[in-house]
Amino acid sequence: MKRLLFAIILSSIGSAHATCKLPESVEGKDFIMEISHSYSPSNPMAGNVYKMQYRGDGKYNYKVLNNGNDYSGKYKYERVSDNIGVISSEEMFGTELTKYKLTLMCDNANSGVYFYQQSDGVAGSRSNTSRYFLLN
Repeated sequence: MKRLLFAIILSSIGSAHATCKLPESVEGKDFIMEISHSYSPSNPMAGNVYKMQYRGDGKYNYKVLNNGNDYSGKYKYERVSDNIGVISSEEMFGTELTKYKLTLMCDNANSGVYFYQQSDGVAGSRSNTSRYFLLN
C-alpha cells in the first residue's frame, strides 16, 4: 500500500514529464548513476558515479567510476506507470546484506531522477535523490 501511494504521489509530481516512458524491462540495460554531491550521514556515497549493468538472469553488476570498485547483486524491476519504475535490489556489501530500492522517474527517454531508499545494510536506513542516464 505504501508503495502504491508513493507511486501515485510521484506520478502527480511527474505529470509534466508524462510523455516520457521508462523501459518495460531493464534486462540488458546499462545506466550511469550520478549520486548527489551533498554529503551527509544519509548520503555517504555523495559524488560517486556508477556504471550499472542489469542482466537477464535477475542479477546486476556495477563499477564505481570514481575508484574502480566492482559490486554485484540481484534485482527485480517493476514499471509502475509509464514514467515511474522501481528496481528492488539486494547485494552483499562486505559481510552485510544491503537491501535498497531505486524509484526511477524519467525526464526524457534517456535520463531522469531516482530516489534511493535503503532499508537494511551498511549505514542502516537512509535515502537520497540522484540522477540516472540510460545508455542503451
